[in-house]
Amino acid sequence: LGLINFNQESNIIWNGNILQKQIDGVFDCDGNLSYNEYLKKIIYTYYYRNQFSVIDNTLSLQFRKNTIDTTTIAKIKIAKLSNGDRKMAKPPLTVNRLISTADDKLFINSMLRGHYESLKMWKQATPVDVYNLKSKQYEYSFQVYNINKKKPDAMFATNDIVYFLFDRTLIAYKIDRKVLK
Repeated sequence: LGLINFNQESNIIWNGNILQKQIDGVFDCDGNLSYNEYLKKIIYTYYYRNQFSVIDNTLSLQFRKNTIDTTTIAKIKIAKLSNGDRKMAKPPLTVNRLISTADDKLFINSMLRGHYESLKMWKQATPVDVYNLKSKQYEYSFQVYNINKKKPDAMFATNDIVYFLFDRTLIAYKIDRKVLK
């Protein structure tokens, strides 16, 4: 990862130790980069494994954390084409699909069925796991009911509401902070 500072002469800071190679260093490192304004932290969440990293504004790694999913190694298969290019040989197993952060929380739409989650519920709803970035702990999960058998296309969190976009439908889930304390 790199950081561009437009106020300094040598304006690019690189940190090659944040993203961790497992298989090829390209596809296995694919993920989502988000910024938590409240904590002033950058969060990188891998798509194909159960991990996220929290980084400060100088690109110093603060901590890594595994999610409650159990896929520690990316389950991807890479094919090398005759022209030397590489591509995914088959669709990858996505662990973390949609990610958003607000306040001291990280919201992750998990694509894997939980150990205690019924198949019926799995087909009707999309799980969202919530992590506390201050305590570095998993806090709870909740279900977002699919619309017309479709999972949400996007997720955006604020301090007290998590929004989900389904094609042309916007759904808001209010976070009841009293229940969480």
